[in-house]
Amino acid sequence: MNIHCTLKEAISPWLKTTFLNLKKHLDKGTIMNLKNRAILITPGEHSNDLYFVVSGSLKISLVHYDGQEKIISIIGAGGLVYEGLISSITSSSVLVTAMEKCSIVKFSEEQLEAILIQDKEAALDVMHYMHLRYKMLLTLHHGLLFCNPAQRLCRLFCIISNNLSETMDAKLKVHLDLTQKQLGELLGLSRVTVANVLKDMRHNNIIEIKGKNYIFSEKICSYCQNS
Repeated sequence: MNIHCTLKEAISPWLKTTFLNLKKHLDKGTIMNLKNRAILITPGEHSNDLYFVVSGSLKISLVHYDGQEKIISIIGAGGLVYEGLISSITSSSVLVTAMEKCSIVKFSEEQLEAILIQDKEAALDVMHYMHLRYKMLLTLHHGLLFCNPAQRLCRLFCIISNNLSETMDAKLKVHLDLTQKQLGELLGLSRVTVANVLKDMRHNNIIEIKGKNYIFSEKICSYCQNS
């Protein structure tokens, strides 16, 4: 993707950051293997445990009182999920579910506290995680306030292409295991709106879609900024 693209950081790097200092302590935690769609954390649950994703992906969703679920983030290998606060009684506001088979390491509140006291760098990892989570919420809110649907979708593609893409015939290819409905949930859009934006992008030769592979050119940056 164009290095001058102003949208590269529009979607939080929380989706791609790895926490190497906490990774050094994986042998102190408890390994958990989750099946696809298994629930890790439910809204209202008291959970001061921290989870390190070894493999697979977890989705973090908000749930409406009528049962509607909307994805707000996807955490892949090397990422963290932490809904607690040491020495405090807190309740989770989100639903955390496996999107595929996952291997994670769980650190109890006591284990986490011991690690953070002993390892300054690991403590900085947790602070970094909290900062990135805050940044993610700000960028999502910014998109809702200031960006039209095409720009919101481009923002997502820009950050993904900078970290998860591979080159294919001078174009960038991203394997995106998300439905149009899930893309809409991440961006505050309906499935129909996402479909219409993708149709327009295809019409303008910005993107090709082959199954779950999204192939697009550098023109996506100018398309987004001029939409």
